[in-house]
Amino acid sequence: MIYIVKHREYENPVPKGYKEIGVGSLSKNEGDNINELNRHINEATAYYDIWKNTKDKTVGVVHYRRFFAENGWIIETKRANEILKDCDMIVSRKYHYSRNLYFALKVELAQGKEHELYDKYLQMFYAVEPKFMDYMMNNYEFIPREMMITTRPVFNKFCEEYFDKILPIAEKFRDEFNTDAVVATKNPRLIGFIVERFFSYLIEKNGFKTYEMDVVEV
Repeated sequence: MIYIVKHREYENPVPKGYKEIGVGSLSKNEGDNINELNRHINEATAYYDIWKNTKDKTVGVVHYRRFFAENGWIIETKRANEILKDCDMIVSRKYHYSRNLYFALKVELAQGKEHELYDKYLQMFYAVEPKFMDYMMNNYEFIPREMMITTRPVFNKFCEEYFDKILPIAEKFRDEFNTDAVVATKNPRLIGFIVERFFSYLIEKNGFKTYEMDVVEV
């Protein structure tokens, strides 16, 4: 099953082999979930929900307006399974920066005077995953959008490590955001920007063989 993550209602038809999953205000809060963190880590909460509460053999995550596509056509589950015979996961094409990942994101956050908070939380990621520092400092590209299609064993392996590392940090940010008046004025997604790059890092760290695919907006 390929899940369409949505945080707002939309009228586009759901393609065959796809299923909508709500996050934020649209989440059903059923089963094991971390929906209270959605405003901070975004699509990651849907990954957790799918990981804990589904058993699909093929697992995909796309956005309510973005889909993997070949020649402009949204990919079908059958085609995805054909591709997965020769690789571990289908991902978005890498995004390239003119500077390393650390400075590229820091410049973006400096516009809202959030770069100091960014450095603070980035150090927490480095503490639990030291090699992430090398990734941020020495790479100029990453896999964006936190979208993938993969097999259940690969999905479970990825999610187990992903959430083991990011959840404690995301919860600290949530608590600080809810109790510190200054932090509460910052972008609630600040931690999510780091998580998106950590998502890409874990794919590379684990040596998953990826198939990069175009993404279309509908």
